[in-house]
Amino acid sequence: MEFPKEKIGKEYDFVSLIKFAIPTIIMMVFMSVYTIIDGIYVSRFVSTSALSAINIVYPMNSIILAIGLMLATGGSAVIAKKMGEDKLQEAKENFTLIIAFGSIIGFIIMILGHVFINPMLKMLGAGGNEELFKFSFNYLTVLLYFSPLAVLQMIFQSFFIVAGKPSVGLTITLLGGCVNIVFDYIFIVPLQMGIIGAAVATGIGMAIPVVFGLIYFTFYKKGILYFVKLKKVSAIISFMRTFVFISVSLLLLPLIIGVKGVWLAVPITELFSMVMCIIYLNGHKKSYNYV
Repeated sequence: MEFPKEKIGKEYDFVSLIKFAIPTIIMMVFMSVYTIIDGIYVSRFVSTSALSAINIVYPMNSIILAIGLMLATGGSAVIAKKMGEDKLQEAKENFTLIIAFGSIIGFIIMILGHVFINPMLKMLGAGGNEELFKFSFNYLTVLLYFSPLAVLQMIFQSFFIVAGKPSVGLTITLLGGCVNIVFDYIFIVPLQMGIIGAAVATGIGMAIPVVFGLIYFTFYKKGILYFVKLKKVSAIISFMRTFVFISVSLLLLPLIIGVKGVWLAVPITELFSMVMCIIYLNGHKKSYNYV
């Protein structure tokens, strides 16, 4: 990965510092709007109980984002320090490690969340009402599937700042929010997926910064996916993503979790594709001299 360190290495006065910080401030504010958007659509087109469920589940979503922010803040500080010391190779290695570790943490959260979902919901106060518990269970169940994306979202948005591109991070965050709004309407109103649709829309909105972050820090920045130049590896990943992962997801997920499995097929496919890319990265880094 290649960081343009000249962007953060220049002298800043008060005005330039504010201009540099404003995109990040707006980005963090806009991220908090995700749940508000879900609440507006759910209260208008589902029910007040469903809106209450979103508020009950909100602390769990905040914890996931907080873990991602912790990794992002600490990791970006370490990487910026290495860049300032001209230890670019170490900075690249730290970047790869943080992305991999964040992905693993996200999957651990997803697994443990599903295992302990019932006691968590009771602890949050959803156990006293059957309808409220059902809405909370459905919303959190779907949201947990996107835990790895939620963690990586926070990490990539922080690394855009380290790369001297806070405006790029802001643009991608705004795009993710707009996608969330559009899919909220599609899933909740025409498709009548209720609170499950709201959760899926939020997850898709989280996926946007991750996807664009991977693209920005790899394909267009001479980064960690250098092996994509190898036609064989590229063809394998493309085949697995386009045919195998999506086909298996569409066949199995509806059998396991019902009709909502159809909507989760695409994000699950992207997750498996990302894991496959990471495995190839780790396996080829010595042969092709990248990190």
